[in-house]
Amino acid sequence: MKNATVSYMIVNGEWVCDFKRQLNMSEQLEWDLLKRDLHHMPVLVEEDDKMEIMENFSTSNCYDKLIGDLDECGFNQSLWKSNIPNKVSFILWATFHDSLPTRDMLHRRGVDIESDHCVICNNVRESANHMFLHCMYSFEVWKYFIASFKIAWSIPSTLLQLFEAWNTNMLRGKGRQVWKILHYAICWVLWKERNGRVFGGRHKYVQKSIDLVKQLVVLWSCVNDTFKYVDPRLIWSNWDTLMCM
Repeated sequence: MKNATVSYMIVNGEWVCDFKRQLNMSEQLEWDLLKRDLHHMPVLVEEDDKMEIMENFSTSNCYDKLIGDLDECGFNQSLWKSNIPNKVSFILWATFHDSLPTRDMLHRRGVDIESDHCVICNNVRESANHMFLHCMYSFEVWKYFIASFKIAWSIPSTLLQLFEAWNTNMLRGKGRQVWKILHYAICWVLWKERNGRVFGGRHKYVQKSIDLVKQLVVLWSCVNDTFKYVDPRLIWSNWDTLMCM
């Protein structure tokens, strides 16, 4: 592909590239994301190139576009999955509707609480997005599992954005099946850990929560035999290897 032209790589408006070797999961993900960002390509014709930037372009119109509201992400497709318990989907539904009873939400609704700080890190207000994504405890859990797929991933600012972006990943094998339900399991374990601390439960180390996420993933994967014939010891000691199979 060293001397390939752009027209050679566009077939029926789609990017096509015949790589000399099979891409690993990380490389395949980057290629899929690049194709997504480039969007559908127009059919090339033998004419002189021309460039158009918005109809009746002006600096003012450009500025209005830049500061305009972004389209809101839909979340209905992320809820009520057959292999995800309804209680997990309900927690996500409440989060996406800004109704999850975090300390920050209770404080905004006038509920008398001792503190509105995160019960896990005690550094900032406990919003749903902080508790699920940005608390250092939660971040370490996400970091472990994302690293196991050998991909680079930046945690979005909101949980809704994470669920929207999560569907853009194109993995293969066991990793693909696990990826589809992993974020549900992580959110549920983090919510359980948060509630345990609120109601005086025993604090768990990050590694314990990671193990609980693995348990849920294996349990919820029984319907499609993702881990069939897999030695259970590998789940705890060689998770990274399993995700590349």
